[in-house]
Amino acid sequence: MDTTTINALASNPWITLGGFLIGVLGVVLAIVFYVKSKKDRLPCYEVSSSTLIEGVEKTLDGLQLQYKGQLQSRITVTKIVFFME
Repeated sequence: MDTTTINALASNPWITLGGFLIGVLGVVLAIVFYVKSKKDRLPCYEVSSSTLIEGVEKTLDGLQLQYKGQLQSRITVTKIVFFME
């Protein structure tokens, strides 16, 4: 292309309007996709408990469960999971 063709295209109002509209559309789409992709992450947690041993002193005579010198009637395991949603 020579310079006269480029100058003719640059001075054409339809080409200028089309370029402007494409530019505006690009900015609008960039904002829309940014807002849609942005997520507010919330901290969450989940708790699950499982009883391992309960009432063993009633079924097995003479068996004692102790923790740090104190008798225990139930042993339960609790799992706490933290995650981002």
